[in-house]
Amino acid sequence: LLKLLVDHINDGIIVMDRGARILWTNAGFSRQTGWSAEEARGRRPQEFLMPQEVRPSQAEIDQFDFDMVPEDFEDFQIVQNMRKDGGRYWVQLAFSQADLQEGVRVICAARDISGQVAAQDALAAAKAELEHSGNSDVLTGLANRRRLGEVLAEALEGAAARDGQVALFHVDLDKFKEVNDTYGHAAGDAILVHAAEAMTRSTREQDLVARVGGDEIVIDMPKAPTPQALAEIARRII
Repeated sequence: LLKLLVDHINDGIIVMDRGARILWTNAGFSRQTGWSAEEARGRRPQEFLMPQEVRPSQAEIDQFDFDMVPEDFEDFQIVQNMRKDGGRYWVQLAFSQADLQEGVRVICAARDISGQVAAQDALAAAKAELEHSGNSDVLTGLANRRRLGEVLAEALEGAAARDGQVALFHVDLDKFKEVNDTYGHAAGDAILVHAAEAMTRSTREQDLVARVGGDEIVIDMPKAPTPQALAEIARRII
């Protein structure tokens, strides 16, 4: 009955000696990795389960021994493994040790958590997208008025603390309404996108370019450069 249960659980189970050489695996291990028990026996997991880019050298693998410190067996580990076909998957590893007549054995239970990791990644991406959309203009990708207010407040606070200055450009596109009325909103949108890209290219990495109105763009420049440099930036924008 015990063998039946062990072979039908989804988790992969590996029994190793102290040097991490595999002595036995269950059927769940083979379903998870694509490697049969015969193919895995006598090998170390690092040799064929770890992706190549993080795999230790063969010399390091050969010298490996479990420390057998009880505290090392209390925490879970989450790592990315590689199947026999090269596919990647995430596993949660739990280790325990057993003292047998044959010697110390290390037991590793590997649970495939790829679905949970993918869900967490999707949630993080959705959160980042939500934060971005809340702080940026949909059309141009520039910061919006809300984001400008936050960054400007930080810049002013920083300037006051170090007796510095903040420069602001307020750019209004001439005859923008006439373009919209004559050629349509698609033409006006194209002009806005082009202007946004041009202003972003013309400013420094630490500057913030924000669309605050229909054809109004504000550029926040913390640690303001010299008047001559500001004049050159203004020339490039125009």
